[in-house]
Amino acid sequence: MRMFFLIAAILPFLMVPSFADAAEEAKSPSLKVAVVELQILLTQSEASKKIGSQLEAHRSDVMKELSSSEAKLVETNKALVELSKTEVSKEDFTKQAQSFEEEKLALQKLSVKRRNALTEASVKAERALMDEIVKVLESMAKENSYDLILTKQNVIVGTQSLDITDEALVRLNKAVSTIKVEYKN
Repeated sequence: MRMFFLIAAILPFLMVPSFADAAEEAKSPSLKVAVVELQILLTQSEASKKIGSQLEAHRSDVMKELSSSEAKLVETNKALVELSKTEVSKEDFTKQAQSFEEEKLALQKLSVKRRNALTEASVKAERALMDEIVKVLESMAKENSYDLILTKQNVIVGTQSLDITDEALVRLNKAVSTIKVEYKN
């Protein structure tokens, strides 16, 4: 019976959290989190739109250049076909056909070179934009004491109040309105 009273007297103290647990909870700070839709910043900012228009202008110039060269090749090919119908020496025809193949190969190499230069310019500009986005988000994190900023695509559930995309977009547009696309052909 004595044991029953002893257990009954101790049991309530075991069920109540200790002061040490309460002190530990008070010490652990709450995590302040924000969410940003990175894709919106990468596609709807003023700088990203200007990057897109610069790239499109460069693509257009490249297409004009390549189309012009291709049109010349088509004419050279037609002339070569007509030449084959005449009584030109086999040696002269082979020489001109070989010249045509060299021009065609040069155009293919030029096309690859221009495409790679456009890709490199695009990647460089997008990297510069991403650097600016990170600066804006770091500034916002510091000002608002955010411990963590996550991309929206990495959040399964969360309240809309965590979303800082609109404010980040405004700040990004103020911080950088254009990024020059450095296209080197």
